[in-house]
Amino acid sequence: MKSRNLTIGITNISEIPGKYLFNRIKDLGLNVVDLTKNDKLEINDELQVIYCFPSYSKFMNQYLKLYKNLNWVQCSFAGVDQFVQHKDIFKEKQIQFTNMKGVFSPSLGEFTMAAILYWEKRMDLFSKSKLEKSFEKFPVNMLNEHTIGIVGYGNIGVEVAKRAKLGFGMNVIGLKTNLENIEGKEYCDKIVDNSKIEYLLNNSDYVVNILPKTKLTDDYFDDNKFKMMKKDSIFINIWRGSSVNEDDLIKHLKIKTNLKAATLDVTKIEPLPKESELWNLDNCFISNHSADKLNDNMDNEKLSIDFFIKILNDEYLKNGIVKTNLVDLYKEY
Repeated sequence: MKSRNLTIGITNISEIPGKYLFNRIKDLGLNVVDLTKNDKLEINDELQVIYCFPSYSKFMNQYLKLYKNLNWVQCSFAGVDQFVQHKDIFKEKQIQFTNMKGVFSPSLGEFTMAAILYWEKRMDLFSKSKLEKSFEKFPVNMLNEHTIGIVGYGNIGVEVAKRAKLGFGMNVIGLKTNLENIEGKEYCDKIVDNSKIEYLLNNSDYVVNILPKTKLTDDYFDDNKFKMMKKDSIFINIWRGSSVNEDDLIKHLKIKTNLKAATLDVTKIEPLPKESELWNLDNCFISNHSADKLNDNMDNEKLSIDFFIKILNDEYLKNGIVKTNLVDLYKEY
């Protein structure tokens, strides 16, 4: 049994989420160290766990020097790209690293369906006609007549597919690197590997990008991929702006040869620069990285913290080992 006298470091204890986490940890009878002010940190051999916000990942080398018994780092987000630079030292010291995979997936699944409904129910045209005070009728479409292609069929993809298939009867194609032990395959009509990306793009009315940020996915959606897309298809990006070549996207949104429109919750640079042409395109809906921002982010923080406390209590305190959401930093996701 793991001792309940262990110490946990929190990187933002001065903020409201940090205070909530502090109280949850103290309720378990554990010790807490404030890691907010990195210039006042001291050696602590009892510290074994750090709950780390990505902005504090830059201090990880300092943490590793001060806390020789550190063996678990929990990232407060699902994305882990800011921690990849520490992969060698994590492996060397056998430090377990976990993220928040799955915590925000339901919200992102709902948002994706909202994005599809926006275009199929012609909310873009109705919003315009309201501004113009023009009582014009527009035909709307049924979702069960369309195919959705999900590029990056992981936990978020499953939540998207579940809603698309069970809620709206859409045809679903999922794309995944590894086709072994696929979670949520019952929500897909077809699941393909990376070699079949052209098939997915050729046959999808909606292409949803959920690719993680890695060296292999930078600018993955480029001129060549947009040319592969089905005529009048719509592109939705809810995960990483780095995987889209925005110059190529703008080009295809302008010429409308294959790509009819796009919904972008994320962009390559955030905030999106005011000079970006994306702001001026009527066929591009931008949602300012808000698809999983619940209740001004406080619900997100509480969901993340509660998730961490459950793993801490159910797994780590029993034997010092974490199995849920372990991340391979060499894969970068």
